[in-house]
Amino acid sequence: RVPAADDTLELLRRWHGGDLEAVARLVERDREWVEARLRRRRIARGDGDTHDDCQDLMLRVLRYAPRFVCANRSQFRGLLARMIENLVVDDLAAGPAEAFGQHRGQAMDAR
Repeated sequence: RVPAADDTLELLRRWHGGDLEAVARLVERDREWVEARLRRRRIARGDGDTHDDCQDLMLRVLRYAPRFVCANRSQFRGLLARMIENLVVDDLAAGPAEAFGQHRGQAMDAR
C-alpha cells in the first residue's frame, strides 16, 4: 500500500490565503488524532462532547493563532495539539466558565 502524499503544507498555504475548505479539511483529517492525544494526556473529558469540544478548540486555534507553516502532517499535529493544550490550561486558569468543553456558544476571543 502506497502512503498518500502529505498535503499539509499545501493545506496550510491555502489556509493562509483564507481558504475555509482547507481549514475544514485540516480539522476533519486530524481531529481524531488530536482528540486521542488530549485524552491520553488527560486534558479531554471522556464523554460524548469531547468530539465537538476538540473540533471547536482546533477551529479556535486555527482562527486566532499566528499563521504557521509545518513541513508535514506529524509536525502539524504536534504543534496543533500543543497549542490546544496550552489554550485549555490558560482557559482553566481563567476560571471554570472557560474550561474545556465550556466555551461552546460563547464568543471566541483572540487572546
